[in-house]
Amino acid sequence: MLTKYRSIYSVSFAPLYIESLPIRYPLTLYFYEHDFIITHIHKNILELLNQPNSFTDILLSTMICYYILKRPLMKGDRNMKIGVLGTGFGAYHVELYSQIKDVDTIYVFGRNSEKLENLKSKFGIQIVTDIDEIMETNDIDLVDLCLPNALHRKYAIQALEHGKHVFCETPVAYSMAEAIAMQNAKQKSGKQLMVDLFLRFEHAYEILADITQKGEYGNIHKIQIQRYTPPYWGDLGKTKIVTDLMMHDIDFISYLLGMPNKIEATKTVGKEGQCAVSALCSYDNVFAENNSSSMMPNTYPFAVSYEVIYDHAVVRYYEDGYQDHMDTKLTVFTDGCRKDLPLLDNNCYDKAIHYALDMIQTTEKPKNDISDALVSLEMALKIKDLIL
Repeated sequence: MLTKYRSIYSVSFAPLYIESLPIRYPLTLYFYEHDFIITHIHKNILELLNQPNSFTDILLSTMICYYILKRPLMKGDRNMKIGVLGTGFGAYHVELYSQIKDVDTIYVFGRNSEKLENLKSKFGIQIVTDIDEIMETNDIDLVDLCLPNALHRKYAIQALEHGKHVFCETPVAYSMAEAIAMQNAKQKSGKQLMVDLFLRFEHAYEILADITQKGEYGNIHKIQIQRYTPPYWGDLGKTKIVTDLMMHDIDFISYLLGMPNKIEATKTVGKEGQCAVSALCSYDNVFAENNSSSMMPNTYPFAVSYEVIYDHAVVRYYEDGYQDHMDTKLTVFTDGCRKDLPLLDNNCYDKAIHYALDMIQTTEKPKNDISDALVSLEMALKIKDLIL
């Protein structure tokens, strides 16, 4: 659940402002509990980037000084070593790590020699065909776990026992027992175990979390959140759709509201076993409706959306992803006006990885900690039980 009065933002500024400064770019800034600066960036980022003026220069200088004070290690100074397990979605993680100057070496474990050689030619990675080699390499800072979900428990625990931080793909596990074992290993090791709860880093969802946390439009009363897809992703039938598709939105509901008092769910199964599920999570004077479907026709976009009712406003967002373009819009409706909010064109997966690399430098609890993933997993498993 959100911690009140604590905000974390990551904003990458255009090279236009950085070229003349004696620091490397793109510059990532993190601000803690500086609401004036955060709010100004949050609501006026496009104006800041497109209309330079003396106030902008002063503001940017202030933020850069703050960054230097809070983050003495500049980009490219940390020489980090990463071990990536898996060459499926792990290949995309490798691409993201290869663009981070803090990352000096990337070791990649896989069983497909063609994929490994391709990654080596593109990104200069170190090929590993024995997981033990990654576990026993002492100077690897972080193990990024992109293996099949059933293997998460085994290799997360093994990495933690070898003194390594872990960044694990979602879902963290398929059972509470497995996830709790991972959490126990994390606590024993003193290392970070983070989960790729990527919606927490998606800009439209960051805005919603900020609005909710600050009570900008009063109390929240209803969330409707949706995720619809054509059958692109293989088996998303009744045994997989909750943990492999709905999980992302379930996690965001838990991030905003915590564990519900009551969960109800229903499903329908269509052709080739694809499925649609609707879940209702009830809290004190607020409820969240979560709808997901893998039954959409091939011409339908990969579509995500939310609509949230507050005392004094409705906030509505949609993203329709087609093969050749994407349509997005975030709008706030009040009695007095309708306002479209600007959205940054950033990558939530990239932000989550940058955040993970920062958090392994601290002992603070991350906002994507294994304990947060346990809450959303428990909710997901309850929904799954209701529809089976």
